[in-house]
Amino acid sequence: MRAGRGRGRPVAPTSALRAADLVLLLLYLDRFVHALRPVAVAAAVARSGLAVLAGSARVEPAVRGHGRRSGEVRGSAVPLHSTRSGAIQAFDARGIVAVATKHDLTCVFRCTVGDFVPVGGVVMDVYGSPSSRVLRRLRGKVALGHERTIDQDPAFAVRIIVDIALRALSPAVNDPTTATQMINHLGDLLAGVGSRERSEHGTSVDADGHLRLAVRTRSWDDYLDLGVSEIQQYGRGSPQTCRRLRAMLEDLDDVVLPAHRPAVRRHLEALDETVRLSFGDGEAQRFALLQDRQGVGGPSRAPEAIHRPDGA
Repeated sequence: MRAGRGRGRPVAPTSALRAADLVLLLLYLDRFVHALRPVAVAAAVARSGLAVLAGSARVEPAVRGHGRRSGEVRGSAVPLHSTRSGAIQAFDARGIVAVATKHDLTCVFRCTVGDFVPVGGVVMDVYGSPSSRVLRRLRGKVALGHERTIDQDPAFAVRIIVDIALRALSPAVNDPTTATQMINHLGDLLAGVGSRERSEHGTSVDADGHLRLAVRTRSWDDYLDLGVSEIQQYGRGSPQTCRRLRAMLEDLDDVVLPAHRPAVRRHLEALDETVRLSFGDGEAQRFALLQDRQGVGGPSRAPEAIHRPDGA
């Protein structure tokens, strides 16, 4: 009897461990499922895009140097061909500037981060007299992959959020509420882009002011077109989408740099035209032309005046 009782003792701890394992598995599944929701994906992507913007703002002044900026290029252009195909995921700006400075070169990208380059495609033109060894070193400063990443490409973050919104607006899904949630995080990301000065992006000089690197960069208009135009097109029959898109654009008009506001207002005018063509005259058009940060259902009245007692 004693031996039987001794063998039975481990049963309780084993059952407790199994129960704990089950609880941990359920917690993991709950977190995993929540992380896969479209709104969670959009929030994470927007944070990543904003982090890339903040990081590039910290790094670029050190890359450009402190000398006089010069757009002069010397020598003939030697095309740098890609030895394999892929999307440009990132490039080492500091490394390219260092190589170009050492060998008195100027590197001018024909592509930008996110572009797909075929085998034999020209990645950049190298001005000066680069040797084959130097060209190999420069080629090694450009990372290619099967698909785009957000590492140096905040426009890809915009692209991901827009694609989720377009799927939600497709006839097969027909979920404008999810599209509205995507516009929430899209507006946050676009505000981060539009509140930064972009005129000096894309060029790097050495300490003497000689141009060493020039990269094609996206303008504010490019980002805004990417973020707004397709959602406006595919959501034109949804008053919820139109109202939320208008609220986002009006918010952007308040927060972006003054030089960026004309592009926002052009998109507001285009949205007006889209709504008029899609809804015709009458109450439906009036309803779709309103702005609502919730799409449909947000507060429609301003708060009443608050009366405070004298001396309060």
